[in-house]
Formats: sequence, C-alpha cells, structure tokens
Amino acid sequence: MPSALNHAMIDKIAAEIDNELIGMRRDIHRHPDLAGEERRTSALVAERLRAAGLAVVTGAGGDSVSVTRC
Repeated sequence: MPSALNHAMIDKIAAEIDNELIGMRRDIHRHPDLAGEERRTSALVAERLRAAGLAVVTGAGGDSVSVTRC
C-alpha cells in the first residue's frame, strides 16, 4: 500500500502542475459552459484526470466527473 502524502510532497506536486492548472482554468473561463450543461468543462477535467492515471467515470447525473480509484 502506498504511503500517505505529506505536505512537502503535496506542495512539490502542486508546484510541478501549477502552470498547467492555471492554463486550464483560463481556458475554461474563455469558453464558459451554460449552467447544467458543462460538457466541455467536464470533458477537459476527465481528460486531465485520466492523463494523471486515475480511473474516471463521466456522465452520472448529467455532466459529472468522478474518480473511481487511484
């Protein structure tokens, strides 16, 4: 079983992806979805989570994105 992440590890990981996350946030704000119709946004989030190696389920209850396991 993997060990728990400590604060220093979390800070290091966050710093490594900071620019990418800022770019993603800016992209989402440049192309806003209507409330209740967040198809593009949820697709971007699901794509990023899958790229990080997480198992993702989409579409439950609309445009939701859920991580099923790490």
